[in-house]
Amino acid sequence: MAAAFALAFVTAGGTGSSDAGETPPRELGGIAVGSHCKRLGFDGQEVGAEKIYCQSPVDLKAACKREWATAVDIKIENGPYSGRCVDAAGVDVGDISDMLGHCRETLKGVRPEQILAEPVPGERWHCRLLLDLKAVCAGQHNVEAVKAANVNGTWRCYGTED
Repeated sequence: MAAAFALAFVTAGGTGSSDAGETPPRELGGIAVGSHCKRLGFDGQEVGAEKIYCQSPVDLKAACKREWATAVDIKIENGPYSGRCVDAAGVDVGDISDMLGHCRETLKGVRPEQILAEPVPGERWHCRLLLDLKAVCAGQHNVEAVKAANVNGTWRCYGTED
């Protein structure tokens, strides 16, 4: 939808709308993704052509300790699904069965049902949040009637005149 809006907006030259009588969108500015994600407790973000995620790498030792009282470390054999929690002697005590629960406990500034726990390229687990770009634009620009669009690789916020 955002891409269709961007295409329609760019095709119209940013000067009009295809619907007669409708106020053309006006550019409000960019989306301050980094500061938004930081405010929510995330370390960074992944910006794509269709979506933006806030994300933080999972502290795998902390995730092990959360599930296993005797765990002090994690051994990863072959990819993000192969981690085994170990005790001080290096003995396997089990795996991490609730990565999502760890992420939800770690990120207090986000509604728990919005948080994701996912492996990302590079064989690392991340706690992630798919951003509602319309809501981010509305909050950052203090305008309710907004749309977010990726125009030429840059996410921008657009609103209508009151």
